[in-house]
This record gives sequence, C-alpha cells and structure tokens, in this order.
Amino acid sequence: MIEFEKPNITKIDENKDYGKFVIEPLERGYGTT
Repeated sequence: MIEFEKPNITKIDENKDYGKFVIEPLERGYGTT
C-alpha cells in the first residue's frame, strides 16, 4: 500500500481575481505549476 503525508495548505494572498496558496510537502514528481 502507498503511504503519503497529508499536505498542509496555507493561504498567502487572496483578492477578487487572484489567490496564492502554499501546499507542502509535495509528493515526489510534483513541481511548480
């Protein structure tokens, strides 16, 4: 069975048409999107 950690999602900034979030830790193979 594959084990993984539950990621922490933190909201950094949010406006009417913009949102910035930090998600960590990312699983192996993920990068900036």
